[in-house]
Amino acid sequence: MTKSTLEKSSTQNKQNSLVSYQLSATKIISNALFDEKCTDKINEFPLSNTTAKRRIDEMSESVKEAVMIVLKQSEYFSLQHDESTDVAGQANLLTFGRFKFNGKIEEEILLCHPFPTNTTGEEIFQ
Repeated sequence: MTKSTLEKSSTQNKQNSLVSYQLSATKIISNALFDEKCTDKINEFPLSNTTAKRRIDEMSESVKEAVMIVLKQSEYFSLQHDESTDVAGQANLLTFGRFKFNGKIEEEILLCHPFPTNTTGEEIFQ
């Protein structure tokens, strides 16, 4: 086997794993925000990289729009920023929004922004 063949295979495996994780996360989010019909539709997704990624991106955008509408309609809301480093050593900035919806206080992740170096105040506010 050549080096390029191994690299290509490794890249495809990483992409397949990423799509699989994204699909799993989408199912969890769907269960939390919507009814079972939505989750059933997700289960029908073919797992080709481009199709699954495109559909996940579309659903992500749809969820983002729905959360933003609720936030804008909410009389009060709060934002919380948290910096964290994941298991791969990647520094991330997370932003959470809290708001009142249907008589309950809800919390949603609004942003997860990776940083190239670290999460110091100087990096965050550039």
